[in-house]
Order: sequence, then C-alpha cells, then structure tokens
Amino acid sequence: MTNTTNTANDKSFDLDTKQDYTTHTAHYVKAKKYTYNYTPADKVLLEAYATTTRKQIAEVMREPENRITYRIQVLRKTGVLEHKYDMSETAKELRKLRKELKVARAELKRLKAVA
Repeated sequence: MTNTTNTANDKSFDLDTKQDYTTHTAHYVKAKKYTYNYTPADKVLLEAYATTTRKQIAEVMREPENRITYRIQVLRKTGVLEHKYDMSETAKELRKLRKELKVARAELKRLKAVA
C-alpha cells in the first residue's frame, strides 16, 4: 500500500518556506540538518486559518501553539494570510467614538467634582 499523504510532489502548493530560515543558518554549517520544515504547518494554516483557532490547529497538528503563532505572523507579514478579524471602517469609527465618549464622560465627572 502506498502512502497517500506524501505531498512532496504536490504542485498546487508553491509557497517557498525555505527562505524563512535558511538565511538565519547560513553561517552555521551543522545547523542545516536541524532546521524546521514549516511546509505542513503552512498548508494547514492556508486551509483552516479562517475557520479555526490557532489553539485548535496546534492541537490537531501536535505542535506547540507558539510555533503556529509564529507562522501566522510570518505568513501575515508576507501577505499570504489575511487578518482573521479585519475591521470595517464603520467599526473603526465606532471604536474611535466610544473612546471619545469615555474621555468626555471622565472630563464631565472631573468638572462635577471640582464644582
């Protein structure tokens, strides 16, 4: 029986993950065999990031949560992943107005205490 989970020859996934860590180990000759392959984590993140939490992804992959968090940050920075909770302009304006209201109420309270 052949192993059907081997995706080494899968052409649909062309994200170059080697660039993320080879630059950090170029001067360490012996470190090359200890570098981590992030390709499986990246595949899972691309498929499931929008619908699941990072903790669930870490549990399913049996990886530390901080490693998944790191990959999410790297993939966001490179533009591969979008922010999960991207706020609309209306929500940003509402947040700004609530902060202003809180400041105005604190100022009013301070003025009442002085008078």
